[in-house]
Order: sequence, then C-alpha cells, then structure tokens
Amino acid sequence: MKIWLIQTGEDIPFSRNLRKLRTAVLAEELVSRGHEVIWWAAAFSHLRKEWATRERSGTLESGVRLELLHGSGYRSNLSIARIIDHRIVAREFKKRSRNLPAPDIIVCSLPPYDLAYQASKYAKQRDIPLIIDARDYWPDIFLTAIPRLLRPLARVLLMNEFRMTRFSFRSADRITAMSEDVLEWAMSYCTRKRNDGDRVFHLGFRPAPVSEIESPDWLRRLDGRFIVVFVGTFSPFHSPAILIKLAERLISEGREDIAIVIGGAGGDLYDEIVAGARNLPNITLTGWLEQDAISALLEKAAVGICPTSMKALFFPNKAFLYFSRGLPVLSAFEGEMRRVLDEQGLGGYFPYDDDEALARQVIRLCDDERQYRETRERVRKIFDERYDERIIYSDFADYIEQQMGREPADKLVA
Repeated sequence: MKIWLIQTGEDIPFSRNLRKLRTAVLAEELVSRGHEVIWWAAAFSHLRKEWATRERSGTLESGVRLELLHGSGYRSNLSIARIIDHRIVAREFKKRSRNLPAPDIIVCSLPPYDLAYQASKYAKQRDIPLIIDARDYWPDIFLTAIPRLLRPLARVLLMNEFRMTRFSFRSADRITAMSEDVLEWAMSYCTRKRNDGDRVFHLGFRPAPVSEIESPDWLRRLDGRFIVVFVGTFSPFHSPAILIKLAERLISEGREDIAIVIGGAGGDLYDEIVAGARNLPNITLTGWLEQDAISALLEKAAVGICPTSMKALFFPNKAFLYFSRGLPVLSAFEGEMRRVLDEQGLGGYFPYDDDEALARQVIRLCDDERQYRETRERVRKIFDERYDERIIYSDFADYIEQQMGREPADKLVA
C-alpha cells in the first residue's frame, strides 16, 4: 500500500543520537513489510526550537520518504508564533498534497488540529481511509491556561479551532490514541460511539542496549546514592518545579543519601528551574543529554518522576522510558497513568502540588529494599508484556493493514 503518515511534532531521526519516536518507529515497521511510506513532517524541530533541515523532501536510511513542511518557526510552545507556524504548515500541506499520487490510507496525528483538518478534507474528497491518531487535548488544553470565569469567552474565541478538531475526528474512519483517556476525549467530539475499530496504542519504548560510554564526572559523583531522575523538556505541563521543593524537603530531613537529577534543556521553564536549583547540593542539572548519556543515567537511576503542574489525564512518554530500564515511576498524572501504577504496583501517585507526598513515596522506596526490588521486577515484567514498542508498533501496523475494509465515517460537511 501507499501510506501517508502525517505528524509534525516529532524530530526526524536523521542521526542515531536522535531517538525514534512514534511515527518514525511505525513508518519503519510499515516499510519493512513492503509498503511505500511518505511521512509528512516538519522541517522545524519542535523539541530543539531550530531548523532541522531546509530541504523540502528526502529519504531516511530506512527507506521512509519525507515530505518536509516549512512554517515560520517559533521560540515558545505557548505563543502566537507557534499558532502562525502551524497555520502555514497546514496551508503548505494543502497545496503540495495535490501534486502527489493519492495514498491508499492516511494516518494523521492530532494535534496540530489545523493540519489534521486539511488532511481530513483531503481524505474525504478522495474517499481515502483516514485514521486520526489522537496525541494531546488540543484545543481543550488551551482553556486550562485561562481563568475559569473567562473560559466561556475563550471557547467562543477558539470556535474555529474547536470546529477543525470536531471535523477531523468526525471524518475519521478510525480513531487511535496513545492512552485510554485521550481516546475517550477524542470520541467526545464524534457523533458515533466508540467501537472495536477505535484502539489505544501506547507510545511505548524500545529498550536500548546498556551504554558502553564512560559515565560523565557528574554521574560518577553520585555513586552509592539513591537517584531520583526526571528527563524531559521543561514545559508548564510537564514542569519539574516540584523537584526543587522535594530537594529542599530532603535536605531538611537530612536525607543526603537521596540525589535528584534533572536531565534536559530548553522549554519555557528552563531558566526558572536553573535558578531554583542553583544553591541546592542534592540536585544535578545535566543540560541537554544525547541518547547514550540518557542510557548511562537511567542505568544508575533508582526512580523516574513524571511531574505536572496541573490536574491532568495523561500517560507521558517518559513513563515508558523509565519502565524500559525497570525503574519504578512516581507520577502526578490522573486517569490511566495512575490506575496502571496502582493496580500493577509499578510505583506510586502523588498530587501534582504536594511535595510532601512525593517525598514520602521516594523515601518509602529508598528505605524498603525488599519492596523496591519486587517493584522493579514487576516493572520489567509488565514492560516486556505491554509497553515494548516492538510489540506495540507491530500491532499498530497490523491494524493499519486491516483498515482497507472500513465502515463509512460520520457524514459531515466542512
């Protein structure tokens, strides 16, 4: 089959040190089965906030073809510049997609909703099977940044954004999502009920081989300590700010045996986190980490943290990263993430703004060696059974191949 994958939020893995995320892994699996795959991607790196390439097209070593969409770029995730960039990218897709042979099926991520809207119109006009892969709560999530009393007005101002999202989900023949919570949210936009064709495919992770590079000096200095780790971008939604408070609390309780490592760089809160950690001896800020360094860090880490700055239903990508190394996870996310941790015994939950509860969880795992060892064993078992990306994306590719005999999507006029 000729398959289009449309996703602009992931970095294109031009080098081995750029981790392959959901779309890249799925694309490679489909190519390995003999399909012709075009990945409509962004030339601008959302993660690094810089241009990844100035080319308009290309081919990855795996054989995945790239159609590279150029927006205007942006420096902040929460900005008018980002909205403008996404609009330009959507218009460029609309223009360039007309000049290529039509695919047999389209798998399009949402967000961005404006690009998904253009892909949905394209698919409906040509009667092409369409799968919308729900990745995040756009545009609903914008309302969480606005005072409650102003949200009705904000919803009116965002009316066009909600319209595009509604059209995309109702146009889809099938809806997939990265978690049960996100799938339920996506279905709320539809006029039909969820059926067996609407599926969850978790993000997952591929366990990398243990890094053979020498541990950096800052990591060797932590030998013998119980290491609590966060790896990611410092955005408001995934803010690691609670780790600053955790560090202060651990110092006050005399827990020099517990160290905190915050790995990564960039994001709207980076400067704030750097300033907060400056005088705390039990926090190490690593800056940007390549994949080899992340592997070395996680090999010595004891617990992975999934923080957020608000009450949220989400199953974050970093949870699978931690699981892949057998690390118990402490998370502030509600919904499926919390249920998995509680029901499977893979770590624990803490309220997003409660550093005392987080400290209790960390100390519990540190002090109870038997419980900690049993938790790690459960994490490894569940990861191998459910969250290894080699299993997830093989199943996802099977699913795509089955969709040629789909039922009609909701009828909706754009």
